[in-house]
Amino acid sequence: MDGEQLLYWDSDLFISRIQRTPDRINVLEPLTQAAERGEIRIVTSILAKAECAFLRDSNLLPEDQEQLIVDFFENPYLTVLPVDDFVCEHARKIIRANAGLRSIDAIHIATAVSAGVPVLQAYDKTFGNARGCSEIGQLVIQEPTTDQWIFDFGGTTPTEEEEAGAINDGT
Repeated sequence: MDGEQLLYWDSDLFISRIQRTPDRINVLEPLTQAAERGEIRIVTSILAKAECAFLRDSNLLPEDQEQLIVDFFENPYLTVLPVDDFVCEHARKIIRANAGLRSIDAIHIATAVSAGVPVLQAYDKTFGNARGCSEIGQLVIQEPTTDQWIFDFGGTTPTEEEEAGAINDGT
């Protein structure tokens, strides 16, 4: 993954992209198109494969949903990372530092940090609880935007425009 622009996706992005959620597809499709062109690499945890069990807004039969999910996770622009002892120990530290953060979300954050992915994208607002935590280092947590992949992914401090798209804790 050296030299590539990396984005970490939470499972809700995969579900929204696969089922083409109307209010999200206009953002997610350009990101996957950029990944298809080799401009970015989408990274996630192996846990996302389990979390994507159902396409809630789909009229497809369960076996057809399953095939769509399996096919999507086989895309060559997607890197699926394992959960190991290091990730679990780091996730535990993140949980202790962030009351209200679910363990599965802490595992996603720890996976992104351990892989050196500078941006974690999620629609789930609970990820905002971890922003500013020393355990996540320079990881930027935010909702995806259509120009998300254009800005500098070098782990630098986000601009005001990028912050405007960031997930917050409701304040």
